[in-house]
Amino acid sequence: MKTKNKLAILSLLCLPLMSSAAIYTFYVSPSGDDNNDGRSWETAFATPNYGFDIINISTNRGSSLVIDSGEYALTKAIGVNGGANESKRSFVRSRTGKPEDVVLYSDGTFECIRLGSYIQISGITFSNGVNRVGYPAGGIRFAGAKPVNAGEHPGIVSNCIVTCCQNIYGSGTNGAAVAM
Repeated sequence: MKTKNKLAILSLLCLPLMSSAAIYTFYVSPSGDDNNDGRSWETAFATPNYGFDIINISTNRGSSLVIDSGEYALTKAIGVNGGANESKRSFVRSRTGKPEDVVLYSDGTFECIRLGSYIQISGITFSNGVNRVGYPAGGIRFAGAKPVNAGEHPGIVSNCIVTCCQNIYGSGTNGAAVAM
């Protein structure tokens, strides 16, 4: 059998394996609907909370979430984990890359976001979060993260703004904006 034919057969055999491990991109837009599938701007979700819940589903870990410009009221604190390893890292970012274009805000009774391992957030503003007993940050909390050399892979936050967060419940070891 010629090498060219062997490669064609090998490609066909591997295709089902690659497609079953697909990583998705989901979208959130103020004009969206949480009953949509979230797989395009035309079928975007309406709320970041729903988008984060979708990428937290184990079969969607390692997916990306892109959030369109706007201010979004969070309905609960966001808890998000990434994929199972570095090659399946989940990404969350604003559509424009500018943190002032996407604002996720708490109603002032809960923290904004808790990040697990293998998740990267970029270009988002977190606002009005409040720490509470047992949750030591109002804006961003790196949950259970240990140093990378201890085998954990904490979340990565870049080009984000944390504003108007409060430390009203915690001790001196807790943070209003960020806790690690």
